[in-house]
Amino acid sequence: MDGTAISFHDIDNRLKDIMDALQGRAGGSKKLRILTPIIPNDKQVYRVTIEKALPPKQSKGMGHLVITRRKDI
Repeated sequence: MDGTAISFHDIDNRLKDIMDALQGRAGGSKKLRILTPIIPNDKQVYRVTIEKALPPKQSKGMGHLVITRRKDI
């Protein structure tokens, strides 16, 4: 998203989109899984840090997502 689009989108709605996509649900019906899930259910997620920022150049304007596993699990 460019600077204008970033100002219009609520961060909580973007987080919901991300969590749905991680479970294989993107666009349309939430019952249909059109993507291969990365996680089976978002109830296994214990912590999320999210912030709005302009995407880095290497993402070609598509955004940037980093997923890490906690070391103590």
